[in-house]
Amino acid sequence: MSLNNALTSGRHRVEDEGWLPIADLMAGLMMAFVLITVVVLRDSPSRTDETLPIEQSTAVSYFESREAIADSLEEAFGDLLVLWDARLDRSTLTVDFGAPEINFATGSSELNQRYKIILQDFFPRYLEALAPHKALIDEVRIEGHASSDWSPESSKTNAWFENMALSQQRTREVLRYIYQLRSVEPFRDWVRERVVAVGMSSARTVRNDDGTENQTRSRRVSFRMITNADEQLAKIKALGN
Repeated sequence: MSLNNALTSGRHRVEDEGWLPIADLMAGLMMAFVLITVVVLRDSPSRTDETLPIEQSTAVSYFESREAIADSLEEAFGDLLVLWDARLDRSTLTVDFGAPEINFATGSSELNQRYKIILQDFFPRYLEALAPHKALIDEVRIEGHASSDWSPESSKTNAWFENMALSQQRTREVLRYIYQLRSVEPFRDWVRERVVAVGMSSARTVRNDDGTENQTRSRRVSFRMITNADEQLAKIKALGN
């Protein structure tokens, strides 16, 4: 199986619940716009880059830049993603770790030794891959996730809030650990400016093939790159006026 197939296949999926974050919504609108633009350009072979309206050229350039970021991440990790049981979602620029042996124990925010070893290799490579694309990056979210369960007597609402605090603790511990790595020292100023820790509670649990929740794999941390879609949309709008 090729690396691309290995990354895009898999037995588990993440179920999104609730409202989309504003940044995600804007990024989705931006992607829809540039995809429409690409289709129009594809159907107009007589047009060249030199004759494109400047707003269309900007949109195409932005789309190509996102693809370049995804390519950089794939090149940086290669077969390591498969080794770590991690997946790169090119559409959201998210790296998600799925290996149960590196996930958190129930109710715990403590990083195990296996996960620490992976982070020592992963995060410096991640920063180096993003370095050429800094102008396009608004923030890097370290997203902490939890399963939906809590104590048997807890209501769904109480379990959601308790897991919110737990997932925030988990992502904070990950950020604290990777920030202190010696190999990250040259990037620390940028990390303080752009990397944020976000607790997602049980909003995006991992589901088995039969639709049931996989509680072990749901207790995880993801690395998600958010582009400056608002800025790019404003630029394209200004160029079109």
